[in-house]
Amino acid sequence: MRPTIGQLGKFERYLIEEFFDDYRAGAMTHRTFTRRVAFIMGSMAGVSGAMLLVGCTPEEVPSSTDPVPTPTPSSSTAGAGTASAGAVPGAKSPLSVPAGAAGLTTATVRFAADGTDINGYLARPESGRLCGVGR
Repeated sequence: MRPTIGQLGKFERYLIEEFFDDYRAGAMTHRTFTRRVAFIMGSMAGVSGAMLLVGCTPEEVPSSTDPVPTPTPSSSTAGAGTASAGAVPGAKSPLSVPAGAAGLTTATVRFAADGTDINGYLARPESGRLCGVGR
């Protein structure tokens, strides 16, 4: 069953609103915005309602019978790849640090939470100082 606007969870709604903000700021193309909303909503009919809900003008909203946009190569977009039309293989946050970076200690950690083991990834400076703390 495909979700309707009223059935969206807070995270789905949050993502659509964030994608809309990125689209309005020029960090994402209309094609990419539409494609991402389609993945959340499950249909172009759902896309139409969601896009109107977050503030798109009727001219920006695709028809419910339009096909889901296909991805375009990221090399044809400007910027750091944020305007790509689809998932970008190996995409990372602009705040991320490459694995194996000098001065970085990493480890896989495990801890119990309500009877369930949770796995996590810990990365910290070798110096043990975070953002100048403990100078």
